[in-house]
Amino acid sequence: MRLKFMMAIFIALFSMANMAFAEADDNALAMRNNKDYSNCNTCPPKKEECCPCPKECIKSPSKCSCCDYMTCCPMLPLPVKCGNLFMEGEYLYWKTYTVVPYAITRTVVPPFTSGLRTIVNEDVNTVKMDGSSGYRLTLGAYFSDCWFGLGTFRQYDTDGTNSVSVRGVDGFPLPLQQWISAVWATNPANSDTNNGGPPVSASARQRHREKVLDFDFLKEFACSRFTFSPFLGVRFAWVKSDLRVDYFQNFTPGTGTVSYNNHVDVNNHMNLGVGLHTGMLSNIDLGWGFGFYGTSGLAALVGQFQFEHREDVTDEFTGTDFPVTYTSTRSYKVTDFQTTWELGVGLNWGHHFCDCGYYLGLKVGYEANIWPNFFRSFHTLRTTSVQNNAERMSLWTRSILTHGLNVGARFDF
Repeated sequence: MRLKFMMAIFIALFSMANMAFAEADDNALAMRNNKDYSNCNTCPPKKEECCPCPKECIKSPSKCSCCDYMTCCPMLPLPVKCGNLFMEGEYLYWKTYTVVPYAITRTVVPPFTSGLRTIVNEDVNTVKMDGSSGYRLTLGAYFSDCWFGLGTFRQYDTDGTNSVSVRGVDGFPLPLQQWISAVWATNPANSDTNNGGPPVSASARQRHREKVLDFDFLKEFACSRFTFSPFLGVRFAWVKSDLRVDYFQNFTPGTGTVSYNNHVDVNNHMNLGVGLHTGMLSNIDLGWGFGFYGTSGLAALVGQFQFEHREDVTDEFTGTDFPVTYTSTRSYKVTDFQTTWELGVGLNWGHHFCDCGYYLGLKVGYEANIWPNFFRSFHTLRTTSVQNNAERMSLWTRSILTHGLNVGARFDF
């Protein structure tokens, strides 16, 4: 009797629970049919319009449920809807480094002579480029399933100057003599052996300019508070690195000879480089809209490189006491391979407006990029006036490193 009573109670409870679940299923089905998603705890159908991100998602995307990740990719500020756009502008303050000598200063030191040779110290003179401003503009579009595309344009240029002068050799005893080796002057002064000696002053200006255009596609992945987005695209680059040097020798007054001037332009231009661009964007959610981000990138380009070495010279020749001006050039073009590496870190902050309808973000960070072996030189030097005699040739390259700060703002709509 007791067993039958307990079985009756169990059957009654089971029937009541079954009726309750059935009613809940009917309510959920009715909500979906009516497209009422005010309750974000119920995951909407995959292709249906999603509800706004919950408040805890706005403060910290890593707290979103798996359902929310379908509608709010953690790194994307807005719910993912095909056609949503964002714009970003950044101010860049960068500094560029490269080691390209423009002159060598020589000073006589004890024992002053060793047989027929003079003992000297040498100082290599280079140009330090200044910190300069640039900008970067980005336009992005959201696609489905956390895919999005980016178009980015960057422009930056900088320059720097330097000069050096010495006392010379005319009228000075050997222990006090100084002179400058004009390393880019392939046409030395014709009157060196009779008056004045080598140039006694040199001034240089070095300039670096770059324009870079990227088109990339990104896919976002999330793991707790960490998100990362590998990307692949194409890069177009125009990069120019130039050196201008003036060598000057003012000969002794009253000797009937003119001053020697040599203006040298050394130009290294990548007129257009095209190739693949790949890398990764990452972000660590710190909560309340803050995040720590990192970027890395690699581009492999094929482009046309143009090298030109031009000299405008004022000099005198044997038997004349008046200036003679002439111009000599040497140049070549070649299609070659060029890589570039990029790395950046920083902090970002953002806030949503109008129920995730708009988003405003701010960022500050540090970036570095390098163009390996970009500055290329083909250099010849004729050390005597005899044709086809005592000629020297050198081939070398120099890398270009740029680093600095960036500050930006982003608007999603």
